[in-house]
Amino acid sequence: MISHTGIIKEVLECFMMVKDICKSLWCYRGKKRCETKFLPAAEGTSCGHGMWCRQGECVKFGDDGPVPIQGGWSDWTQWSDCSRTCGGGIRIRERQCNRPLPQYGGLHCTGNDKVYKMCNVQLESHPIGCDWIVGSNATNDNCGVCNGDNTSCKLIQGEYSQQPQLNTYFPVAIIPKSARSIKIAEKAISSNYIAVRDIFGKYTLNGNHKVAWPGEYTLGGAKFRYNRPYNVPETLESEGPLQEDIVVEVLKGICVWHIF
Repeated sequence: MISHTGIIKEVLECFMMVKDICKSLWCYRGKKRCETKFLPAAEGTSCGHGMWCRQGECVKFGDDGPVPIQGGWSDWTQWSDCSRTCGGGIRIRERQCNRPLPQYGGLHCTGNDKVYKMCNVQLESHPIGCDWIVGSNATNDNCGVCNGDNTSCKLIQGEYSQQPQLNTYFPVAIIPKSARSIKIAEKAISSNYIAVRDIFGKYTLNGNHKVAWPGEYTLGGAKFRYNRPYNVPETLESEGPLQEDIVVEVLKGICVWHIF
């Protein structure tokens, strides 16, 4: 039997002691409440920077730490239909760096995630511009405008330095629809996590106190690359454009679930 005093002590430690997940895994349920089944986190669970759970203790990796897993490419998709029925077009196929996902500081896949080939044309070795014309050298500017001069958009940047309370989500910025060249990054390694939701409150990255693996995610209708190595600051980047507004938040806390 567990006394009332013992339960209070465990709940307080849920908020204050990061190492305790190796002995008893707690989950934050809202309204300043944590719950547990008094079972430890799985053997090998990360319990801090450079540390993991071993036999109920939070210890440094040491010589027996997890080996970095290098990212591996998936199979290529089928070639798309030709972009033009005549006069020279292109076909596209894609792949993702998820077989396996890079883990424990492993490197992301090298090489292109998209390849192109010409179709409905007899010529070869001709460039394809952003205007989708074979032989064109047209490129997008920083605003995403083909052959643009970077004057059709405005650069907005800032730094967030406040420290929210433990086990809470704290709004940092709203990034509007059509935004491009997005980069969100920590300045140093921390116990915080980047979280993203829509303006209606639905989380699409690191919501509900569950931390996702690094990889590619579609957020606000745009592809983002989420990097969370154990030894460098966390980043979230996208070329855009966003199809809808997104809200960027900071999840500060130690009582989180890691998605396996």
